[in-house]
Amino acid sequence: MVEELPINADERTRRALEEEPLPQRPDPWRLFTAYNSSTPRLPGALCAAIAVTVPGALALALGQDNATILIASGGFVVIYGEGHPYRSRLRVLLAAAVLLVAGATAGAFVGSVMWAQLTAGGPHAWFLLSGIYTVLIATAGAYVQNALGLRPPGVFFVVMVAGGSTMVARLGLNPLEVGGWASLGALSAALVGMSGWLVHPHGPEHNAVRNAHEAVASYVGSPATVGRRHRAQAAVAQA
Repeated sequence: MVEELPINADERTRRALEEEPLPQRPDPWRLFTAYNSSTPRLPGALCAAIAVTVPGALALALGQDNATILIASGGFVVIYGEGHPYRSRLRVLLAAAVLLVAGATAGAFVGSVMWAQLTAGGPHAWFLLSGIYTVLIATAGAYVQNALGLRPPGVFFVVMVAGGSTMVARLGLNPLEVGGWASLGALSAALVGMSGWLVHPHGPEHNAVRNAHEAVASYVGSPATVGRRHRAQAAVAQA
């Protein structure tokens, strides 16, 4: 029996380069035109636009110009449901809606206290109240996100909406009004996010399987690269 000699670092590096060559310098035009995801993003973007545009137009028609940004904060709900099967999507949308609306409302309360003190001539240190509130939301959210292994966007929009809502008190909006407009945006987003069920009840599952098939076929039928392998792995895991 012949004992195999240990492979040194140089040999391991050489073999690794033979199995996976170093990436070539990309063409600048391809960087702007190439699609780096196996999943189409246009349907999700259109849903987000509709979820914000319809109630936003209603607010503008009622003369509530400042309400459009608050409606948009609730409209982020539709992003959290993207890719989920309809049988579980509503639960995801409702959970995101509660977090976004609660974060916006609580942030408006924090902002009302902060701006009241600043208007009364208080020191600029009162701005720290907004920072502390945002940091607390981000810290708790990041822990929960990592513990549960939540996929993107995770708590990003919750932190953004919660922190930004501390500034709306300066527009003359009370916290309950902020929560109401955010709830309208969240309701619109939930309806838009679930609307596809009426047309294709199992559309997300079929799309996930089709995307996985196309990503694997692209990986097998083309020269192996890190990007193609990663897209194939991600698409199969999603399916």
